[in-house]
Amino acid sequence: MLTPKTLALPAYPPSKPEEAQAQVEELVALHLEGKIQAGLVASSWSGEGLVLGFYEAYREGARWRRITGGPSYKATGATGYAGLVFASEDLGEVAEIASRLAECIGGEAWGVTRIGPPQLAAGVVEVLGGFTPDTAVACVQEELFGVRLEAKSVGLKSTERISKAYAAKGWVHYTGAVEMPFVGRVERGDYWVRMGIAVTGDGFISNARIDGVFHAAPPNEPYNLVNAVLGMPAGEQALDLFEARSNLVEVWGLERSDLVEALARAIDASSKGLDDE
Repeated sequence: MLTPKTLALPAYPPSKPEEAQAQVEELVALHLEGKIQAGLVASSWSGEGLVLGFYEAYREGARWRRITGGPSYKATGATGYAGLVFASEDLGEVAEIASRLAECIGGEAWGVTRIGPPQLAAGVVEVLGGFTPDTAVACVQEELFGVRLEAKSVGLKSTERISKAYAAKGWVHYTGAVEMPFVGRVERGDYWVRMGIAVTGDGFISNARIDGVFHAAPPNEPYNLVNAVLGMPAGEQALDLFEARSNLVEVWGLERSDLVEALARAIDASSKGLDDE
């Protein structure tokens, strides 16, 4: 990790949850362009309801979805949000920073990912809990990186446009593997992954979904993984491709092999199900 010296703070705090998420996305873009070293969105969540982790399947009552993985969180009027962006070298490093930040400010749920070049990507941390924005700023500026960061204000011009995507029904209502005919699930402590597939009568994978509680980077790569096996025979060939492709994703909370095993269990279930027909 490259220790930052400056901390960019949005000139105008977000007034809605989706605006907070949009501002984190904007800070990621500025970081990848080399315009900021680290950035922080610290705000009140400004809404009550269930906030899903990125890979969780929609369930009744959910109102938002984070841009990072991890568990869901029930936000209240007293919930604070911290979205942190900084230079990172691997996902484990980002998870360590997230854990330290949550402990520092009293966060109750957090998620992490990385966006950009694998060697030095933008690490992204989201924390939710009963803390104030000032508490989050003070922790990141004074303690989190072991040095005092110089805070500076940064103008963000696309918040309103980007926030519309985070407010869209389709973003929140991802159904995951819940309705798939054949499902495999692997658990590791508090983390788990579920793979679901549909198979044609002649044994080809016609649909595939993934969901669960885990952290991954790049954020969309788990979805790309399952899309890679579409149209393939439901057997060893699909598993071999999936396992080879899994080297492109970083996983925290689970092992990459857990994702492969979940698919193997779904394929095994499909084989037994088709044999019974």
